[in-house]
Amino acid sequence: MDLGDFSLDKFNSEIPAKCISIPQERIKSSLDDLKSLLLNLTKQNCIIQSDKPGFKNILLAPDAEIPSSYSIYEVTEIKVQKTYLNYTYAEAMRILLPENMTIPTGFETIGHIAHFNLTHEQFPYRYLVGKVLINKTPNIKTVVCKVSKIDNVFRTFKMEIVAGNPDCYTIVNEGSCRFGFDFQEVYWNSKLSKERDRVLASIDPKDIICDAFAGVGPFALRAAKKGCKVIANDLNPSSYKYLIQNSARNKVKTHVAGFNLDAREFLKKFLQTPRQVPPTEDLSKIQDFSYLPSTFDHLYMNLPMDAIEFLDILRGSFDRTIWTKLPTVHVYGFANESNSGYILTDRLLQIWGPFDTSCIQIIQVRDVSPRKFMYCLEFIVPETIAFTDEKHMRVELQDFPIKKQKLHEQE
Repeated sequence: MDLGDFSLDKFNSEIPAKCISIPQERIKSSLDDLKSLLLNLTKQNCIIQSDKPGFKNILLAPDAEIPSSYSIYEVTEIKVQKTYLNYTYAEAMRILLPENMTIPTGFETIGHIAHFNLTHEQFPYRYLVGKVLINKTPNIKTVVCKVSKIDNVFRTFKMEIVAGNPDCYTIVNEGSCRFGFDFQEVYWNSKLSKERDRVLASIDPKDIICDAFAGVGPFALRAAKKGCKVIANDLNPSSYKYLIQNSARNKVKTHVAGFNLDAREFLKKFLQTPRQVPPTEDLSKIQDFSYLPSTFDHLYMNLPMDAIEFLDILRGSFDRTIWTKLPTVHVYGFANESNSGYILTDRLLQIWGPFDTSCIQIIQVRDVSPRKFMYCLEFIVPETIAFTDEKHMRVELQDFPIKKQKLHEQE
């Protein structure tokens, strides 16, 4: 087994253990009785051969106190060989890395891929980290490291394949859906699965969903699987490609209309295009906005870097004769302090002008880093915003000074 410059010999040692000799017919019941006393050694079978015919040996911890009911059986103290195979990933890395270095354990699993975001001091050991992780984790076949921050509109980042299979096309299971995509081409974050669960729980199967930043479909297709009609959009052509493929894979193709547009253009066309009677109820065959449903019940905007900046398109864009029920918005953003979601509310005030913000629910989704927190703002679009005419909008925005709150870049 090749570990580069490191010899496997440094893992070899002998550890003490107790060995109790038990008749073969009593092995099963004895394992239950002695369960808490067994030798705790990775990949070491606690039942070994005995020199005595009709007996097996059970390995126990060196400090195990044998119950009196087992005093009739022979107990001996032995040495057990411990090798590299008996180490967990964390135990092996503790030996291989410098003594004071933090062991990199916080990786994200994307199907068969492990994604590390290593610190500056850990980065030189990335190939070693990858090899050991693959050795010790059967379901991991590829290890990648982020080598740059997200710095483009497609939300992708440069990565280096440091160990294993170079193929980054993977399948991820979430909810009752399966998503296929090349991790090098698209944005995916498994850490948001519980947040998607939370929002999906609030949605009715009869609802119509508009997902402006759909990616490969983790929210949109799970909503479709629930029974919703979904209009899904993403700017990244690769994300759009996998969104369409995944809608077929999950047998929700007829419930999903997919688009590959800038989110601002997408929302503007949806809100402003006059509708006609659609030629089919199969949404996958509709690429003309005039045939889409006239309204939606939920607007999902999971682009924390700047999704809130797209909300200006909603102001004054709703027709009272069509929108008898205004939609619920789920919009995400970053702030640099815990319990500081109000920063995003303040930014929305700067974008829309004064309105009653008591309708906004602020949910702190997760801690991205010690000074980066992800929030979700949830609210029904206020009537004073939805039905504001453009003249009124210009006056209010002039009266409300706009100073853009700095939002942290996406991880």
